[in-house]
Amino acid sequence: MDQDVVVIEIFPSSTHARVAAGVLQAAGIPAAVSADDAGGWYPMLQETMGVRLLVPAHLAEEARRVLRESRIRLWEPDPDPDSED
Repeated sequence: MDQDVVVIEIFPSSTHARVAAGVLQAAGIPAAVSADDAGGWYPMLQETMGVRLLVPAHLAEEARRVLRESRIRLWEPDPDPDSED
């Protein structure tokens, strides 16, 4: 990305950030992942520093919309654990 970029979201791991970057790239939005984890030697730093998802500034709002609309819930707590359903 040779243009001005902005951080649109910070994730707890590079895995999460790379999945989001893939979603954006599939939608035609260039995306990059940036982490301060010593080049992958200290992945535990991702939890404290976060992993940034970068996109071109002029596509930031569209990228946020794409991510918002593509959210997949991997787990939802049962609202009533005592129900017989």
